[in-house]
Amino acid sequence: GILSVVAQNTILTISSLPQGADGAGERSVKLIDIHHKSKIMLDEGKVYKVTMGDFYAQETRDLIFSMTLAEGSAHVDTSVPHVTVSMVYTDTIDKKMVRSPAVVASIDRPFGTATVSKEDPYVAWQWLRINTTTIMANAQDIAKRGDISAARWRAHV
Repeated sequence: GILSVVAQNTILTISSLPQGADGAGERSVKLIDIHHKSKIMLDEGKVYKVTMGDFYAQETRDLIFSMTLAEGSAHVDTSVPHVTVSMVYTDTIDKKMVRSPAVVASIDRPFGTATVSKEDPYVAWQWLRINTTTIMANAQDIAKRGDISAARWRAHV
């Protein structure tokens, strides 16, 4: 069954990481926004929960979020941890609640180079999709208030 529900009530938790390897100090990474309609902010800039709903067998979904970047080491190339993502869901096959271990998402921060990594076309496409949807929703809200010319301008920006 590709059309069988295998995970119900899936919830992701995204948390920014504190500065320093020991977890002490202020958080250097701030979560700016989670681009999903079912997000809940638990701690501003630090922790969000996102209700993803049910998943079918072999289904995948994308979740785009914006964040500030942490500084890398001053003297070495390093992979800098930025956020953790964990998941909880009901396994419909084994009929039990599953809590995944947190996965750390890191970003390479090379020292001594101004090189910018290549844009990932898939991520760029997702970002464009989200921005287009946001612009269309804003234009629709403006039109509902009766300012059709402003809505048309917003839709063409």
